[in-house]
Amino acid sequence: MNRFLTILVAMTILACDKKQKQIGTKFPEPKVETLDDTLPRPSIDYQGNLLRMTLGDSANKFELFCTKDGDHFTVDSVLIAALHAGKSAQKINLGWNETYLSLDEIGFSIYDDANFDGHNDLTINNYAGNYTSSSSFWLFDEKSGEFVHEPSLDSIYNPGFEPSTKRILSSWHAGLSTFSDDIYIWKGNKVVLLESITENRDFPQADGTHYSVKRLVNGKYIEKDSIAKKPD
Repeated sequence: MNRFLTILVAMTILACDKKQKQIGTKFPEPKVETLDDTLPRPSIDYQGNLLRMTLGDSANKFELFCTKDGDHFTVDSVLIAALHAGKSAQKINLGWNETYLSLDEIGFSIYDDANFDGHNDLTINNYAGNYTSSSSFWLFDEKSGEFVHEPSLDSIYNPGFEPSTKRILSSWHAGLSTFSDDIYIWKGNKVVLLESITENRDFPQADGTHYSVKRLVNGKYIEKDSIAKKPD
């Protein structure tokens, strides 16, 4: 981005911040925390075209059952078996139509604490694209001892979790024209969008780049759009 576009983008953000200061407090800039890439990977067992992926922690064993059909995979169900006596196993039937080109695309994990309650949650990708993916999360419910699906997390692209601020960060792009950085927070028992900044480099109504800023302030969204025209 050249200096001219940089100045216009900065003016857009400052204008939105000025409007927000009249109503609420400016949000802090997102800070991405380093993720641990040394976590155990699932063990895999095959039986014909059926396979089982297994992970475990100190309390439970998690088994994800999948089917291999030609060069792709589908996910069928999860069985969660407690390692301590006196607790019944929990079965989760998935029943979605998403297909995966590799086992890594499935994104089977038990290491994210999606709601920052100190308990790790079950994660499986529900969509895997070229540049983005989204996941379904089953949050551990301490009262029942089971994992409960939380739909408000299902459509967040490339989610990352920031425990220090209890925010969920999403950075994604569609092709080479649309780029977005989003921040989500927990409100009660569901996730809501706190801030979104989207850049469209292929804006059809103008020879330039379209910027859209959306922020949640005092329960209402403030939106600001601007166009940075390309220099002649």
